[in-house]
Amino acid sequence: MQKNLAAITLPVPVPPEHRLPAWQVFRLMRRNIIATWPRAAYEDMVVRRRLFGTDTLIINEPALVRHILTGNAANYERPLTIRRPLRPALRNGLVLSDGADWRRQRRMLAPLFTPQHIGRLLPHFAEAGAGLLARVTDGRVNLADLLQGAAVDAVCRALFSVPAESAGAAGLPGLVREFLDGVARVTIWDILARSEADFAWFVRDRVEFAARWTAGIGAVIAARDALQPGTAQRDVMQLLRDARDPEGGGALSEDEIREQVATLLAAGFETTARAMFWTVYLLSFDPAAQAEIRAELAAFAPGQARTLADLTRWPALRRAFLEALRLYPTVPFISRVARGPDRLGDITIDRGTLVLACPWIIHRHRQFWEAPDCFLPSRWVGREEQTGPQHYLPFGAGPRICLGAAFAQTEAMVLLATLLARFEIVLDDDRPVLPQVVLTTVPTVEPWFRLRRWAGMPSDAGAGAGFA
Repeated sequence: MQKNLAAITLPVPVPPEHRLPAWQVFRLMRRNIIATWPRAAYEDMVVRRRLFGTDTLIINEPALVRHILTGNAANYERPLTIRRPLRPALRNGLVLSDGADWRRQRRMLAPLFTPQHIGRLLPHFAEAGAGLLARVTDGRVNLADLLQGAAVDAVCRALFSVPAESAGAAGLPGLVREFLDGVARVTIWDILARSEADFAWFVRDRVEFAARWTAGIGAVIAARDALQPGTAQRDVMQLLRDARDPEGGGALSEDEIREQVATLLAAGFETTARAMFWTVYLLSFDPAAQAEIRAELAAFAPGQARTLADLTRWPALRRAFLEALRLYPTVPFISRVARGPDRLGDITIDRGTLVLACPWIIHRHRQFWEAPDCFLPSRWVGREEQTGPQHYLPFGAGPRICLGAAFAQTEAMVLLATLLARFEIVLDDDRPVLPQVVLTTVPTVEPWFRLRRWAGMPSDAGAGAGFA
């Protein structure tokens, strides 16, 4: 057993033994914030220090995390250093709105992401799976790139009933990459700012990006609205236009709808694509886990899936995905600033204190997990359809838990099943692949894989075969 564990324990940045000086933290955080979290964070319940003139807490104790994110969530807001770089793409959608505006948006949007509505999106995800298979070529493949393409295609189809390569949507993937790779990175001006308007001259690239992003969103909505009557399937765009506030009956304005779809695109496709990448990367080291998944896909092929309940026929795949989200959470840290004084047990929190609940740390904490750094899908046996233990929060927690979690998980299950039903995945690259965190968890290099076609899959395995 121990030999197997060692084989599937993959390298990560080594935590510093002691707290780094502030200048070194800033230098590292723009490249890989994981490298700034000390070893004590993986062993203790609370780590406290003063950083950039701010009292900073890393909290791991589940009761403390619940207090911040649920019990007294109204006392905590996203830090300015996070809101400033995210605003150009997420605008004032659900992620960055606050107060009464956020409560109204949440009331109106929550019904859109119920199992009933997510189930209606399965044909869109199936079509994206078919497109993924069509793009697979013989020889070495860049699965990170292929899965990103499949994820953005799935999101475009589910939101707008148009494929990602359509004229209206073609520029969106590049804009999202530009946002995540540059525009959304924290700068020294974000740390020094006291409002979102401060130092605007030094972040003009964000203003320019926001204009192009708004134009891109407008173009894809126009492409969707230009479809022939009856062509658009039941998509999220239609659900947004049909949504009504249960407390007042009002509808979302067209500007508000654009902000919501911008949020879903910018925050959605990249995180799902990365979660799928880490899943197949981990599975490439575990042929036995792949064989178990293929056996259940042979018994119930992707082309047979018609409802969300059908996806429960793939528990081994679900376990691998849950374990990948544990080891490589796509949103590795959740940050909040105290609006007023508070108390967490015997811990006093002053106004302005920065509190971090980091899924990356909590998911690898020595007191919560057996073999925390090892890929062990078997730890999820019997709880594949549960939210997991209280120290598992890949989609956050509390009132601001990711509203699109079910959307993302369903999309990932369909696309991963489509790929694994056809191919055995073999890593074909000797380069070390380390997780790197700025906003999401990405690989330092995108490794090459070989996909070996599996002859045992029934002929109806195609993702779209089950949907008329």
